[in-house]
Amino acid sequence: MKKYLGWKLLTVFIVAGLLGFFNLPAETQTKILPFTPESIQRSQIYLGLDLRGGSQLDYRIDLRRVPERDRASIVEGVRGVIERRVDNLGVAEPNIYISELGGETHIIVELAETAVLSQEDVDKYLPEEKLLEDLTIEERQLVSLEKAKETVGKTIQLEFKEQKLEPDPQEKDTVREKAQTALERIKEGESFDVIGQEEQQAFPGRVTFKRSDYTFENDLPSNVKSTLQNLNPGEYHEELIEIEGDFIMDPLTGEPVQDSAFAIIKLEDTKESVRHEKAVDTRHILISWTGLDSADATVTRDKEEAYELVKEIREKILEGEDFGALAAEHSDDKSNKDEGGILAHPVTGDGTYVSDFEKAALELEESAVSEIVETQFGYHLIKA
Repeated sequence: MKKYLGWKLLTVFIVAGLLGFFNLPAETQTKILPFTPESIQRSQIYLGLDLRGGSQLDYRIDLRRVPERDRASIVEGVRGVIERRVDNLGVAEPNIYISELGGETHIIVELAETAVLSQEDVDKYLPEEKLLEDLTIEERQLVSLEKAKETVGKTIQLEFKEQKLEPDPQEKDTVREKAQTALERIKEGESFDVIGQEEQQAFPGRVTFKRSDYTFENDLPSNVKSTLQNLNPGEYHEELIEIEGDFIMDPLTGEPVQDSAFAIIKLEDTKESVRHEKAVDTRHILISWTGLDSADATVTRDKEEAYELVKEIREKILEGEDFGALAAEHSDDKSNKDEGGILAHPVTGDGTYVSDFEKAALELEESAVSEIVETQFGYHLIKA
């Protein structure tokens, strides 16, 4: 019996030794047995994240705008996209699965092996300059993780749009409700920045999340100014602010309507600054042409025709015709043409207006009219 037990123990030790040798790095195998076949050197046992370590990427799928009946197919479609991206990494035996967490749908990507790397990857993702063959195991894993995050983690965004055939009288209330929901999440302690980014991705073109540059108090809408004055840096206002914008043409009715939005405002920082000493109250006439991004759909003239028209208008002004009347008749800037082309804010050179426009306005003497100024919005005639 003892002899039989001894053979069993010996067999266990031999098998364990062979498996241990099989899983050693190739360079260690050749040091122990220089004649180790290449097939064994290239082979390895694939271990999971719990034994070997690796990368786990967790992606939440935003299905708020997807009808219930389409959600399963959308999730599978996103999973397919991620699987194809992982295949491009050259990682063996990745584990990709769907997880439901707290009513949210997540796709989990587990990579227990480093990606196939190139020197270009090393240069891109490693802070210090180093050759691929000189990387340590930890550095390979770091480069692999960053490559995986960029390759797999690119935003997959599916948009479902319905054509609006008639005005929606409840649209403003719907927007207010969505904005209030986002505000309540912030009040509950969720990150202001994360919610802003999520809402912008969920409703592209309808929600904008941005950090504004420093702005003089007097250039802010009155309700925004009064709100910010009651906040300390780092605080946000706990109520929605309605901001009124310019008048725009309603694409359904063709009537002018005032653009407006609901805003959640957070004060990042304040500083004292002196406004430019010179401020010029300015009016202008804008003549645009087809092909410009800012041109109204009703504009049919080409650039040459626009130039001839603006020359003609300038001659009329120099002959004594009223600038405001000519602005109302010809200007393509609908936000102020009916007010004689008067700009909402004085020109100071602080970057509020296009630089070439500001330069020309600041160089004008009182009541003088500029030469023709070209910007990305069209040709301008400016009067101080």
